Amino acid sequence: MFNSIILIAKNTFREILRDKILYALIIISILMLGFASAMAELSFAEQAKITMDFTIVVLNISVVIISIFLGAQLLSREVENKTLLTLLTHPVARTEFLIGKVLGIFCIVICLTVFFSIILFLQSSYYEYGSPGQLLIIMYGILLESLIMLSLTIFLSCFLRVSLVVTASIAIYLVGHWMESLREITMTSAGESFKSIYTFLKYSLPNLEMMNWKSLLSGSIEMTNVFIGKVSLYSLLLVVLYLFLSILIFNKKDIS
Repeated sequence: MFNSIILIAKNTFREILRDKILYALIIISILMLGFASAMAELSFAEQAKITMDFTIVVLNISVVIISIFLGAQLLSREVENKTLLTLLTHPVARTEFLIGKVLGIFCIVICLTVFFSIILFLQSSYYEYGSPGQLLIIMYGILLESLIMLSLTIFLSCFLRVSLVVTASIAIYLVGHWMESLREITMTSAGESFKSIYTFLKYSLPNLEMMNWKSLLSGSIEMTNVFIGKVSLYSLLLVVLYLFLSILIFNKKDIS
């Protein structure tokens, strides 16, 4: 079982590395970084802060978008090309197949995060803004958020078309970052219906704003090991939950 999972993960990793869509998304991300830096050049005041903030936002969006697109195509491409049917004729369980594919994509996302982290470190060194420790924590938060969105996207791809998966994932990503704002509105709002909607969203969607640690550079927030540990555990539980649900649905899915 373990050998089959590792083999599928390696093949998935190689397949994605040969995917032109991946490199197109990376090029778009680099162009966005260049645009962000150019916009920051227009402001002479706090240029380093603005550039770094723009860079972190672009890197965050880039890794998440790439995760969503990769996760959305995880199963659909295999089904359309009939490679899934061929593979499952061999002694490979559906659970093994899905876990292997997921591990392969996870490795790609981790490699992308490391690549973008190097860019962030170089920019930080150039502008002499931010410490390596702060940057590592920020990028770790982005990685956690990306893995959550990737797992959620894979779960949605088990029963939705690719276009709907991408749309729903982006919508959940936006709402996940608005969760704190919704909570503040709920505290000042007397409407019971709005509070009910917030309660439903709170317990059904991930609170992605918990991983938004960009303000660490400006000193607006302070991070403790306990808090990072809680967020890490929260992220791990979500990833495991989404993948568990994905396995349940995929094992009963008709792929003929």
